[in-house]
Amino acid sequence: MIKNKKRKKNKKKQYKGFIDFIKQNKVLIIIIAILLLIILFSFGTKIFLLTNFLLGNDIIVKLNADKEFLFLERNQEETIVFEASVTTNPFCKAVCSSTFKDISKNTIIEQDKFTLKPSINLQKKYTLKATSLGYGIELYSFSMDCSSPRTFLCHTDEELTKRNILITVEYHLNYEDKQLKSELEPDLETLKTKLSELGGKKQLFENIIYQLNESIILNENLNINNIQNRFNEHIKEIKTFQDIWEKQDYALLALELENLNKEISETEKQFEGFNKSILAVIYPYSVIVEEIGKAEDQLRQLYLFALINQEKAPEINRTIKEFNSALTLFKQKSSLEQKKKIVGGIMDETKDITSSTNKEFKKEVLKQELQLDIEYDTLCKISGSCTPRPSIEERSKQKIFELNTTCRNIDKFRDNLLLLNSSMKNAYVKEKYLDNEDFIQNISAKVKNIRQNVTEEYLNSLPSNEENTEIIQKLLVRNDLSETKEYPEYDLIPIMISELIKQMPLSCYSANPKIDLVKSPGITKITINKSAQIPLEIEFKEPLPQCCAFGKCEVCCVSEECREKNDVVIFLHGHSLNKDTSAEYSLDAFNKIQEKLEEANYLNGGAISTYTERDSPRDIWNKLPVPLTIKASYYFDIFREPENYIVVQTKSENINTYALRLKELIETVQYKTGKQKVIIIAHSMGGLVARRYIQIFGEDKIEKLILIGTPNKGIAGNTADYCPWIGEQLECRDMNSDSLFINKMNQQKNFEIPVYNLVGTGCKMDSDKGDGIVLEKNAMMDNAKNFIINGTCKGLEKLHTKLLDIDTYPEVYFVIQEALKE
Repeated sequence: MIKNKKRKKNKKKQYKGFIDFIKQNKVLIIIIAILLLIILFSFGTKIFLLTNFLLGNDIIVKLNADKEFLFLERNQEETIVFEASVTTNPFCKAVCSSTFKDISKNTIIEQDKFTLKPSINLQKKYTLKATSLGYGIELYSFSMDCSSPRTFLCHTDEELTKRNILITVEYHLNYEDKQLKSELEPDLETLKTKLSELGGKKQLFENIIYQLNESIILNENLNINNIQNRFNEHIKEIKTFQDIWEKQDYALLALELENLNKEISETEKQFEGFNKSILAVIYPYSVIVEEIGKAEDQLRQLYLFALINQEKAPEINRTIKEFNSALTLFKQKSSLEQKKKIVGGIMDETKDITSSTNKEFKKEVLKQELQLDIEYDTLCKISGSCTPRPSIEERSKQKIFELNTTCRNIDKFRDNLLLLNSSMKNAYVKEKYLDNEDFIQNISAKVKNIRQNVTEEYLNSLPSNEENTEIIQKLLVRNDLSETKEYPEYDLIPIMISELIKQMPLSCYSANPKIDLVKSPGITKITINKSAQIPLEIEFKEPLPQCCAFGKCEVCCVSEECREKNDVVIFLHGHSLNKDTSAEYSLDAFNKIQEKLEEANYLNGGAISTYTERDSPRDIWNKLPVPLTIKASYYFDIFREPENYIVVQTKSENINTYALRLKELIETVQYKTGKQKVIIIAHSMGGLVARRYIQIFGEDKIEKLILIGTPNKGIAGNTADYCPWIGEQLECRDMNSDSLFINKMNQQKNFEIPVYNLVGTGCKMDSDKGDGIVLEKNAMMDNAKNFIINGTCKGLEKLHTKLLDIDTYPEVYFVIQEALKE
């Protein structure tokens, strides 16, 4: 307040002094006025043009396209019309160059040079055809660079004015492609099933061949390598189908599929032939293995017989030795014919010894079985513990004689009897039996009498004229019963079981070192199981769209992670130096920075307005796998009508209004890109607009903020004094360092997003230093990363504007580059 009062007093003094000066020098002032009129009359045109140049009225380029987004089916084409016009001073012309570029392939389609005047419009037509397979996005751009050559009557700085329009072509399958794709899907699944089945058979063949190779010398027709190689070639081919499928070249895939199906049919025949060759070996080999197993079983029976029957032991032992030797020879790798001969000799020897010992063997088995039957029945009568056994009638008709089984049953009985005796130990002790010879002999005689009674029962029940009757009659001997005493004072069961143990049959398995053990063949019969399908790690998933940019094609961003990885940068210009100049000039502020980022594969998205969404589909840039830069201006607004809208230039608003427009701009970018957040790079007053937006709407939609030459604490001194004369009053009022707007702005809480603040300095300003427009101290920002850029001001050229000239100040781009990377 005190400063404002002093300033008003000073202005009144200056005004009074000015009036006094005019009164005192009236004649001199009239002479000077006449001279100025003469000069103005002589050089008026030139002075007018020079004034316009100093105020920024150089050249305006307007570039439009009748469509910026195309949706084409394969082989479909559409023409795009670009229209350009220029506005210059009456005595200037625009020398322009245009470039139509295929950004996807990173190639230039056409370049042209021409001269434009305000009365002449340029039209360029290009026909785009969707030739790519499948579906995805291709990008094209039309750019114009124009400048006005300096002449005596055309005052210009010859700076290039650039305009760019990005064309997005989303291509899709045509009807024929879709039909072919739908037909190929089940065919590919059928192909996979065939290969899975062949893989299962191959695996089965490999296992069989591996087993056969252990002992058999195989013929050449059982070489598994041919089968393996053919199958592996098919797998390689179907894997190439994955690439063709993903490229969506369905015509090629149909042709390749037809060829592979023919090859697989041949392979199936080859597999069938191989299977027959395997069976021709496996079946006789299995018969041989079965014969060996039979011989082994028979010899194991004879081995036990030899342990019991000493008479046949030498002959049996000789046969066992021959079997063991033949078995060793059989296990050696040899041909199938050789193995047949070896096994044939074994079987002949075994059959001979089996035949010669058959009658004695049968008799021995019956003898052991009957003895065991008698023991079980004797135990039953003594203890009441009975086990079901074959009757004597069944024994007389018995046809199967297995000494192995009989011997195991004898050992089982012995074990059970010992367990029973152990369980009666306490009862035995409790009875306190007599300890004399007469008592023990009586107990032994009682057990023998019971056994004899059982034998008598068998003989009485034995059927006559059965197959085994005669043998059983010879084996069961009748003996007289012994007289025994009774001992009613004792429970004789425990001691009689103890006596039974003393008389129980011997085990068959008593070793005899004179008889060799039968070696176990360790040979298993090879069986052909049903082959199972093996899973193939081959999938024909729905192809993903391809997006190409800067000569590189990759899968479009379909995941949220991918989409968020790529930045969207909005360039936001600063305060317009002259309120009467077109807002179009403001869009050129970031030309060099945008071009430099384009060299780093940032896609130039051109410029947007607050109503772009009406002209474009939602999320059209959502899938692009590259970062994007977009120019935006808060100097344009939309006048809406029921059926139309008009873009209106409005440069006379306050910064709060611009912040509201920035909200619409950000939402428009989000509409087109599908991004949740954007990066803002703002120059001068644009930084205040961005900060005010964040203050009002929050940081949720901003990823990071980069400020260049922003008057964060306002403008002051001469800049503040002259600003309303050439700029908009409302903007100048808000930017004043003493304004309520700046005061509120700097009450904002700390930023949670990264803020990078580039501060220009080196120019003398009101006995201080800064960038020629903003004092260094007023550009500094608390709670931000501040970067000092040292430079100079030359005449009307201010560092404040030149900060965006990265050729002169490359450190500005370096800070931007590093900020974008972080």
